[in-house]
Amino acid sequence: MQLEADALGKTIEERVIEILIDGIAPENNFDKEHINKCLENIKHVLAKIPCVQFIANSKTGEPFWWLKFHIDIHSKIAWTVVQELGYILNYLTLNEKLPTFFYLASPPLYLNGGLKNFYHGL
Repeated sequence: MQLEADALGKTIEERVIEILIDGIAPENNFDKEHINKCLENIKHVLAKIPCVQFIANSKTGEPFWWLKFHIDIHSKIAWTVVQELGYILNYLTLNEKLPTFFYLASPPLYLNGGLKNFYHGL
């Protein structure tokens, strides 16, 4: 990367920014109405999964959109739901990897003071 940046007369940071900008589609390339409809469909599917509650999603024009949802950890099927969603979203196709990532976005509770600090019913 450094050699390429040097050959172009740029800093490595400038070259990296150029590469990243070239790889992200501008917002006007997205059909916002279609994206909103698809997001609503995904929310509708999430609402049907026991112990899952939709929380939020990214703005329509973001190149890498996201959804947030809550899984009730007190549910007896919570871990099964996590495993199934992980499989469906990360590995459903046999021939190619889906362009999705399903991962936990929150730190483990022990890093935030423990479970009892967050769930008063315990």
